[in-house]
Amino acid sequence: MARKDLRNDSFYGAEELELLGEVADRGTLRGEPVPAIIQDSAKHFRMKLLHDLDESATQLTTEFRCRSNEISESVRALLGTRQATTEDVTSEQVEHDVPEPLVETSSEINENVESCEPLSCRERPMDTSSASLATDTLSASLANDTSSASLAKDTSSAKDSSPKEMEIWQCQKCRKEFRQNSVLGLLSHIAVHESVSCPCFIEDCSFVCKTASSVGDHLRNRHGFSAEQIKYHQPLLSRLMTQQRDKAKAKLNDYFPPSSCISSKARKTLKRAREESCSDQVADTSASVQLYR
Repeated sequence: MARKDLRNDSFYGAEELELLGEVADRGTLRGEPVPAIIQDSAKHFRMKLLHDLDESATQLTTEFRCRSNEISESVRALLGTRQATTEDVTSEQVEHDVPEPLVETSSEINENVESCEPLSCRERPMDTSSASLATDTLSASLANDTSSASLAKDTSSAKDSSPKEMEIWQCQKCRKEFRQNSVLGLLSHIAVHESVSCPCFIEDCSFVCKTASSVGDHLRNRHGFSAEQIKYHQPLLSRLMTQQRDKAKAKLNDYFPPSSCISSKARKTLKRAREESCSDQVADTSASVQLYR
């Protein structure tokens, strides 16, 4: 067992440290009998330790009492100085604020009595400038509110009326009406008037279809095409029907509303259809039909 080095602690005495070191070296702490000299040294060590602790406590208590007394005296002196300063200032104010005796004549007393009328009965001059300014401000605010309300009403009426004017489209031949967002319905109606058709591309078949979906039904029911084959040919059928409808739009542009009512996509399509000639579109249609044969 390693011996604990207690020599670095200056609080203990040299004799006690030597005796305790001998005890540790001999192993008396493991149950061996302790000599009388060791017992006396241990007793002396305990007494010395208690004496040192008592002296330290007494010294700390004395220092604390002295410090508290000094703080109390400084606080009392500070409070006394403040109280004296306050009393001096108060006395000076009282000396300066003493009013002089008022001496009124009989005429002044009569005037004061006559002026002591009820507050509601006195005539007070009215500030006409402030009253007129308040009136002008109120009238201006009312005028602004009225103008803004009328403007909002006009705007709302314009918003409500403008879509209604452009909402309905009417066919020039049969007077049938269409809504603004039903562009596909309008194109189908134009195709009905112009007999836009899509002939069957099977040889020895004179069936003429109106739409690409009707071509698919015809191929399925009449010629026994499967759904995969119809789905494969569907892009070509859609292209053919688009060319036919562009031709109808180029010929019947009176069915469309003004350019301000058409969407950008429809306007571009209509412009392209007007630039192309009918002969070129017929040639494209015949070429598309030849692709199926």
